[in-house]
Amino acid sequence: MKYNGDKRDRKLSIAFDLNMHPGEQMSWVEKMPQLAVAVDERGIVEAVSRSLLEKLRMDKEQVIGNSLDRFLMLPQEISELNQPMEVHETPLCSIKGMLFPVGSSPMVADIQLLSGKTPRGWRHLLLTIPEEEHSNLLTKYADRIFHELTQGVILLRHSKVMEINPEACRMFRVKKDEVIGKVVDCLFVHPGEDEGLNDIRNRILRGEPFHGLSACWVDQNRSLAIHMDHKIIGKKPNDGTPSDTLLITTDVTQSYLLDMQVRQTDRLAMIGQIAAGTAHEIRNPLTSIRGFLQVMRHSSDEKKDLKGQGYTEIMLREIDRINNLVGEFLMMSKQTPQSEKISSKDGSGHPRAFADY
Repeated sequence: MKYNGDKRDRKLSIAFDLNMHPGEQMSWVEKMPQLAVAVDERGIVEAVSRSLLEKLRMDKEQVIGNSLDRFLMLPQEISELNQPMEVHETPLCSIKGMLFPVGSSPMVADIQLLSGKTPRGWRHLLLTIPEEEHSNLLTKYADRIFHELTQGVILLRHSKVMEINPEACRMFRVKKDEVIGKVVDCLFVHPGEDEGLNDIRNRILRGEPFHGLSACWVDQNRSLAIHMDHKIIGKKPNDGTPSDTLLITTDVTQSYLLDMQVRQTDRLAMIGQIAAGTAHEIRNPLTSIRGFLQVMRHSSDEKKDLKGQGYTEIMLREIDRINNLVGEFLMMSKQTPQSEKISSKDGSGHPRAFADY
């Protein structure tokens, strides 16, 4: 196949011959998996792929024989498809266009344009790739991700709530329509708030970024611990001061309660170790005292000293009593508090308040 792109004949190996018979060309384009369309030098559609028809939501009869600009707009500099090859620069080039599906919004598309001169005039094959199909998935699903995040996300402008996701509403126990447009102060109204929360609130109002600050409070019998990050995402163009900020909140209540329980368990284990050591220290002298009392009782038996026998029996009995108590201490110290199930609720089923620890 010959091209006259640079004022001399040259051959270019391509997968698709623009000079094939019209019927063969139509059949070949129709089966292409890409969104493809073949047009003549006047921009009249000669062939179109089934996939493009599905994207356009149009029938074949609505496209074949009609002008390309009915559903695909090309940039101004390349809209004249009957211009010499110099206008198109190369037989194959990438351009931007606009696709117009029926009953849907226009969409920007990347277009691979293959052009060539045939005995029937200029012919062009256009492969279109709508940007929606290869755009970043994060952009496509941004709204869904925002609403399903397990972290609270609050968008602020000049310290006013512009957007808030459901998880943040749950943490602060507010309704979205009640806080939108209000100063962020409306989120930090809790009867049991601590100093950490006051500091965080003031820093947000001043537009100061921070990372990993924590606050705890008790609200309506609910203990809550939250880690917060405050990031600047927009600044005023005139003075560069923060205008738009993002507040990200993470509920760490269960981790906090678990940490408190582990600390309490460690303290109990330490007390058990101290009790075991103390019990051993008490038992050692008791053993010696009991031995001497047994000798004294034996001596009283030989001397027929009934009073001495009575005194030694009483002392031996009391020493045995002390020894039994020491044994109970040792049994308690051998129990493993770590094996007990850790729960974030008290015996009545209510959440434990942090003050309990």
